[in-house]
Amino acid sequence: MWEKMYNMKLGELLEKYPSSSQSERLLRVPGGWVYTYGDMEGVSSVLIPFNNEFQGVQRLDLCKNNKK
Repeated sequence: MWEKMYNMKLGELLEKYPSSSQSERLLRVPGGWVYTYGDMEGVSSVLIPFNNEFQGVQRLDLCKNNKK
């Protein structure tokens, strides 16, 4: 899901179901994304503002930079 976020179009929705009782949604909105996580305990959402600082950076690259 996260590796596709910078390629999403406005209004596009990605959904993921890690288990039968959990769900994740990523919605592209003006200025960023809305990430929603839900499970048996409830649902929470957060706005992730657009920032291209990490665009194109792989997670492995970030880990290598932290070891310096």
